Amino acid sequence: FGHLWPSARGLCEHLAKYPIESSGAQKVIEVGCGLAIPSLYLAQHVKLSKILATDFHPEVSAFFEENVRLNSISPDRLSYRELNWRVPDSSLGKFSIVMGSDILYEKQHPSEVADALEKLARHDSKILIADPVRPYLQSFVDEMKAR
Repeated sequence: FGHLWPSARGLCEHLAKYPIESSGAQKVIEVGCGLAIPSLYLAQHVKLSKILATDFHPEVSAFFEENVRLNSISPDRLSYRELNWRVPDSSLGKFSIVMGSDILYEKQHPSEVADALEKLARHDSKILIADPVRPYLQSFVDEMKAR
C-alpha cells in the first residue's frame, strides 16, 4: 500500500475535474485507501463534505495520521477508520460518494468489492473506482452490472 499508484493520481484528476460539492455537502468514503491520496486531495479542496478513509492494513493508520499532519488537514474534514471490505461495518451508514483506486488486484476482489460497495452506497450514490486495467476489472464491471 505504501506507493503513490497511478490510479490514485487518476482518481484525483477526476475529482479535480468534477468537483463533488456541485450539489452540496457529500458523505464520502474511500475504501482500500492505502496512502489515502484521493481522500487527502478532497480534504484540501472541499468546504462542506466529510471524508472517511478506510483500509484494513494495520500500518495504514500511522501513515494516514502523518500525512494528515504534514498537510495540516482538520480532523473535522477527514478521518480514518480500519475497515475490511469483506466485513463492512453497518454502523458506518451509507455514503453519497464511494471511491477507491487500484483495489481489484486479487481474484476474489471483484465480488468482494462489489458486495462492499453495495452495502456502503445509497441507491443514488456515485461510485468512483480507478483501475489500471488489471485482469479482474471486467469481472468487477460484470459484478456491478448484475447489481
